[in-house]
Amino acid sequence: MNTPSIGGLAQGFLDSYSNLNPGWGQFIDRPHHPQRGGFGTASGALLCALSKTGSPGMIEAVGKRLLELSDAPSKQCQNIRLAWSYLGLASSQPRLSADIKDGIIRVRNRILAQKEADDLWGAYWVSDKTRDHQPSIFVSSFVLVCLVLATPDCIDSTLKSLGLKIQESYLDNPAACEGFEPLVFAAISLTLGRLADRRVAKGMKDFAWKVVSFSRLFIYFYDFEQPDGEWGRDYIVLPIDLLVPLTLRGESPSFVYQLRGLATFSRLEQNLKQNGGKFIGAEGKRPSSFEQALAGLAVVSVDTAGGALKDIAGWRRWIYKIYYHLLRDRAQSFELWGTGLVWIVYIVGTALFVFLPVEQTQRFVIVATFIAMNSLTRLIRLIRGMVGRAR
Repeated sequence: MNTPSIGGLAQGFLDSYSNLNPGWGQFIDRPHHPQRGGFGTASGALLCALSKTGSPGMIEAVGKRLLELSDAPSKQCQNIRLAWSYLGLASSQPRLSADIKDGIIRVRNRILAQKEADDLWGAYWVSDKTRDHQPSIFVSSFVLVCLVLATPDCIDSTLKSLGLKIQESYLDNPAACEGFEPLVFAAISLTLGRLADRRVAKGMKDFAWKVVSFSRLFIYFYDFEQPDGEWGRDYIVLPIDLLVPLTLRGESPSFVYQLRGLATFSRLEQNLKQNGGKFIGAEGKRPSSFEQALAGLAVVSVDTAGGALKDIAGWRRWIYKIYYHLLRDRAQSFELWGTGLVWIVYIVGTALFVFLPVEQTQRFVIVATFIAMNSLTRLIRLIRGMVGRAR
């Protein structure tokens, strides 16, 4: 495991923890900040589990707080928040008491029972009568990813069936997933692996050519009816690129997309080093609890990679990143300066070849020189890009 990266991400939670008020809030940049919530608390529980840090008393208190927040619809009716709380609880399970472990099973069963008739989830569920009857592929993909990551070694037929349902929804209308494709790809890839439809693999490959950017955010707003009958509005901000490395955990329908996951991890390592172990998605942003946990999942996904990238380390990881950038550069058009040089070389070489009265041997030299200069231009650009991106 990449201990320094995980340890740095978890440290912010350890530094801001209070025994008098277990849990965490939306941000972790203020020690003993009084704000507490399910999302922040689940994020801290998840990172403590991934890094194997935190005292037994702290882990138990945090688990108890999470279970209190998610054990009944009257306390937590939003499916996204419920699924994230379940992931935090399930990840901590080996270090929790028997009573809380029993509660974790109840939360999982409740999540599965709150699906709509088409086996997808809506935004909220209070009761059979009061619930969101409009299924959402965003919510469903998020919930399924949480269910899978909670039990990564036990992808049963139920989870695979849900993966097929999300795949079907994606193929029916790919445009409806614009902006959060990596979340959908993670839900499909983690459950179906190479059995996913080849059209999903094509969509993954198309996304793989996008430049890595942690400023690429997807904001999902939704309204929900509360247990008291009042309406509320909530949202989730997802740095979508952090989800790309999740597909490294096993077999994937797109090898190129997994290489993109490695490229994303390389940028993530740089981000963590620049920010003292914390993940900061954009300059000037505060360290979000949720984003720290997503970054932790990305790190662990690389360290536990399976499938074609199993046991990658050291020079092999570097070679794979170089290979990805070679593929990406081949798939994309030249930058302006590179294109200009190629055309200049082409025009000059053609003019010399056509108009100069030279012998056949000299013409051959001119053509060979043109080809060499053309290739050199491409090579310079590739090296220039790879040195900056594959470190």
